[in-house]
Amino acid sequence: MKTKRTILFLSCSLLLFAGTSFAQQDLKLKERAAPVQRQQELNLLRNEVKTRGLDFTLSYTKAFELGIRNIVGGNQPQISLEQANKITRDGKTRLQKYRLSIEKASAVNPAIRDIWKDYQVAMACNTAGKTYDARNQGWMTAARNQGGCGSCWAFAAVSILEAGYLRVNKTSIDASEQELLNCAWGYGRDMNCAKGGWLDKAVAYIADNSVTAETVLPYQTADKTCVMPTNKPYGAISWGFASETNPGTPSQAEIKQAICEHGPVGTWMWVYSGAFSAYDGGGKVYSETFPANTPDSLKAGHFVTICGWDDNKGAWLIKNSWGDDWGDNGFGWLKYGSNGVGSWVIWIEPEVERLRPWKSWMNELIKRPIQEINTRPLDQLLKPEDLNNLKMEKPVLNTQPIRTNRAVIQQ
Repeated sequence: MKTKRTILFLSCSLLLFAGTSFAQQDLKLKERAAPVQRQQELNLLRNEVKTRGLDFTLSYTKAFELGIRNIVGGNQPQISLEQANKITRDGKTRLQKYRLSIEKASAVNPAIRDIWKDYQVAMACNTAGKTYDARNQGWMTAARNQGGCGSCWAFAAVSILEAGYLRVNKTSIDASEQELLNCAWGYGRDMNCAKGGWLDKAVAYIADNSVTAETVLPYQTADKTCVMPTNKPYGAISWGFASETNPGTPSQAEIKQAICEHGPVGTWMWVYSGAFSAYDGGGKVYSETFPANTPDSLKAGHFVTICGWDDNKGAWLIKNSWGDDWGDNGFGWLKYGSNGVGSWVIWIEPEVERLRPWKSWMNELIKRPIQEINTRPLDQLLKPEDLNNLKMEKPVLNTQPIRTNRAVIQQ
């Protein structure tokens, strides 16, 4: 048995090595076929990296081929400190009531008791750990490719929702970035390919309206007219910023805490050099320092997902939306503080899918103050029909997501 396992491990390792070699060879072929000017630009960037004594390497990726200005689109949240803090406080309160409701209901329904146990496991994480990688827990979907459209905000929002579903529901979903591109414009004025968008607006849209599947509304790398899908299975309970006091610049400890409690998070960052688009991973840490007094007009905003950290490397593990030939299959290491990574960090908490059949009482219960949920018996908190629904082993399925107070945005 041990021999068979060894052979299997070696076979898998050889396949992985071969795949990596083929990918690297493909990038070399693409570079040789590229226009001479682009080859020269890439070599200049390589020389600059070498001169600065940095360790990472660059290749002719799809992102580099498209050019930085065509693949970003991340606008810094335009929100006051008071607004951001209220969103986070309200989001945490709503989530606390949601969890209290599950815990309270678990006392009268064995099926919900099992759901509550699983949910508690999903919340476990160690912020004191020197290293953490959500991929090791199976909490990350594959990196996507936004192509030549400024839709990183939509991809980051969907990325953290998908990670949340894997964490909470053990379900791999593929949600539609195109729905956000088509329909979330009402949350942040002109959010589109040309003008980019805001992650906080995209996440608010998901929390308020849920989102459909990629198979229903596939990504088209272009703005399309909003036709609101009728089937929107992927919902969220609440969202907020990693820091209640400094939403724009949370501490490393606050970011780690947000990841541990809610799963991978979205972050805003600057992109200045084309080197970032050509970063080819290899486990190396990307680091970039802007020249003094660099105007914002020469820097581009971008949103990515933070899905881990390594204090020994001094870096965040990020998931990008520039395809699988960027970094290590779309993931990479970015030095703490480099490029402003860790700014405006946002979390989202998905619904527990297994609770959907009992959603009628849940909708009612989470409207109550926390103190009431904590202290009053269920027969004083719920209508008789909702209490009966709660106690049923197989209640009538309610597929409607839990809504917040904002209206659905339609064009």
